[in-house]
Amino acid sequence: SSVCVAVVCVGVVGGWRVLGQSWMAVGPSGGDVRALVADSHGPRAIYLGTVDGHIFGSRDGGEHWQLLGRVGDRLDSIVTAIVVDSRNSKRLYASTWTLGSNGGGAFESDDGGHTWRPSGLAGQSVRALAQAPSQPDILIAGTLAGVYRFRDSGKGWERISPTNHDD
Repeated sequence: SSVCVAVVCVGVVGGWRVLGQSWMAVGPSGGDVRALVADSHGPRAIYLGTVDGHIFGSRDGGEHWQLLGRVGDRLDSIVTAIVVDSRNSKRLYASTWTLGSNGGGAFESDDGGHTWRPSGLAGQSVRALAQAPSQPDILIAGTLAGVYRFRDSGKGWERISPTNHDD
């Protein structure tokens, strides 16, 4: 009976190797990727953000990569999210936080990630960023200080989580 259990265990463990997947490196060498997004308008277009604020892009599903630009001007900016605007593939949004104090925020690019400008939440540690699928003029950001909403109509960012709420 113990021989039967041993044979079954060897068969199960040996079978795991058959079920295992092969992985291969894709992307620029070095660095630490924290954000990755595909463009819904061109599924072979991929963007990634690193822990030093760089944005890389690929137009061929990750076979070749190009350094596009840097989000913000700090070397300790960590890109936490990248959003490709559902209405315009050239418009990207990114969120960051920094290792140092008083850094981070939301950023915007109108040229596919080559140049970036601040779009609010300066100094905030922005950990998440998303575009509302049903209303693409609305972005939602999660920070260490609360949840914020941005309306493209010009109102800017407004806190939508309770002001005295423990975040």
